[in-house]
Amino acid sequence: MQLADAASYTSRYLTDVLSGRSVPSVKVVATLERVLAAGGELVALREQAAREQVARRHGLSIPEQTFPAAPRAGSSGAVDVWSPDGAVWTKGPGEEADVDQDRREFLSLAAIVALAGQVSDDIATADPTPRTLDRMEADADELSAQIYDLPTPVLLGRAASQWHAAHVLLDRPVSAPVRARLLMVAGAVSCRAAFLGRRTGDLTIQRHFGVLAGQYADESGDPLLIGQVAGLRSRTAFSAKQYAKAAALAAAGLNTAHPTQRARLAAYQAEALAAAGRAGEARTALDTMYAESRRTTFRWTTGDQLIFGAVTLSTLGEHRPAADLADAYITGGEFDGEGVGWAHVTIGQALFAADRPDPAAAAHHGRLALAATPDADLSVITRVADLHTHLRQAAAGDSEVAELGQALAGARASLTA
Repeated sequence: MQLADAASYTSRYLTDVLSGRSVPSVKVVATLERVLAAGGELVALREQAAREQVARRHGLSIPEQTFPAAPRAGSSGAVDVWSPDGAVWTKGPGEEADVDQDRREFLSLAAIVALAGQVSDDIATADPTPRTLDRMEADADELSAQIYDLPTPVLLGRAASQWHAAHVLLDRPVSAPVRARLLMVAGAVSCRAAFLGRRTGDLTIQRHFGVLAGQYADESGDPLLIGQVAGLRSRTAFSAKQYAKAAALAAAGLNTAHPTQRARLAAYQAEALAAAGRAGEARTALDTMYAESRRTTFRWTTGDQLIFGAVTLSTLGEHRPAADLADAYITGGEFDGEGVGWAHVTIGQALFAADRPDPAAAAHHGRLALAATPDADLSVITRVADLHTHLRQAAAGDSEVAELGQALAGARASLTA
């Protein structure tokens, strides 16, 4: 206690120093030297202890003899020096460069030790606060919920901003649990951004964020994110009319995706198989969709089941039951603009393919499909364009068909604006 009072340090800290549990700083040793009048002995012991501590931390050997407190010069001009592994040897007066090199090696080791301490501190302070992480996850969920409710440029801006915030944190040495959550956020918003790029026909956005989403999914190993990426890749291939590839990607995702996503992937597979002309396999995939639909309501609704059943049956040429499902989707009140657009195209195709074709009514539903997505949607525009091609071939002079052509041209212009 008297020593603590004289040195102006706590007795607990000095006990740790004197017992060897803590290597004192140079300032502490200088103070004790002055209080105890130790004549330089404490300085020498402190240097020796610090060296031994560095050696132990890095697995270096420590010789039985102690490290010299300082270089010892003899009459010949030789000096004793120690190396980072604890060895002691004598250098002659002409070998100062080697001594300097050894000193630089030790200083490099000391710098590495200091860096290790700094990295440890960085890891301890890099994690975002729990509230920040919760808000990021909530924002990603809100983005998914608003995917058809807000203009695409607004949604793209939000997706890009949310991705960048997650990327900045992932670039820091965050803890493993936090990194896992950030990967999910970054992956989810990347999927949304890629989807929005596909929806507007922006291949650069679609490709870049699609690749990013896949990388986040691979690192996370999370089946929910893996399923989202599988669905994104399947629909991207479908948009490019690579139907067999789209079906294969959806089928592969079924094997590894989260159970709540299997209905959607089966729906993607069914429509792609129908478009590829593989009717039997398409019906099997539809059966899988119905079976999986009974197991989940997570981001998968009755309306999703209706519209994918409708477009698959329509592609298979079963227009009347397809139109019934499409009408049920529209009247069911699930106002997904893209889905409503698909439904009107499906009804238009049924009207055109009926025993008594009605091109004017079919064209009217084509215009309703475009009106359902005033923020131009490439998937709806593509389906309306296919319908318009058939109508123009059969009834080029019909005024409704001509008006549909004008509306289609306007939608395409809006898409590229």
